[in-house]
Amino acid sequence: MEPVPLRRCRGGLVVMSSLSGLQGSPPISVYAATKAFGAVLAEGLWAELRGTGVDVVACVAGAVATPGLAQAKARRAPGTLPPERVAEAALRALGRGPRVVPGLTMRLSAAVMSRLPRRAAIRIIARASRDLTASGPRRAGA
Repeated sequence: MEPVPLRRCRGGLVVMSSLSGLQGSPPISVYAATKAFGAVLAEGLWAELRGTGVDVVACVAGAVATPGLAQAKARRAPGTLPPERVAEAALRALGRGPRVVPGLTMRLSAAVMSRLPRRAAIRIIARASRDLTASGPRRAGA
């Protein structure tokens, strides 16, 4: 039996991903790997479902101003967006292609990082993510 959206010949699916999933991302390697999986899954489903009326988009977000990020990161990353802006960008992107990167700063960052040698990209994301830990931000003297 076909899933309901396919029977109805309409629908949309947004798969949340992250810019951290575009390269190795120490110290958040497992998180980054799950986001890479989500982006690849969404792009594959986008192609498989073309012409069915069901659209899929990978929302490859940068930093999103959520309580979890505020608790995990000592300071706000450049280009951090409110969740509402990310959701609006994702919904607007349905029907326009397999991937969206919300926010101009993050689109520019993704473009630059994709052109760097992998080692350089990994070093940059490691530096940007160094204060992320499972227990919250590292503090001087902690």
